[in-house]
Amino acid sequence: MPQYFFHIRDGRTLDRDEFGIDLPDLGAVHSEARRTIAGFMMDAELGRHSMQGQAFEVADPQGTCLMVIPFEWVACPRD
Repeated sequence: MPQYFFHIRDGRTLDRDEFGIDLPDLGAVHSEARRTIAGFMMDAELGRHSMQGQAFEVADPQGTCLMVIPFEWVACPRD
């Protein structure tokens, strides 16, 4: 099963995921990102922290960025 790394971009800062997660495909990656971001958003609301401008940069083991998922997409999904 492929391994994916969910790095968190916050402006100029990149917090690298050192462990990654095994998922079957990019559809599962997107679903995992949405679930994780939703949890982050709930925690941020409780702590009154802004998550504006943050995004997941999903990469493969070689470090190639496969997709960028802004946290706002989960808070304000588009049809």
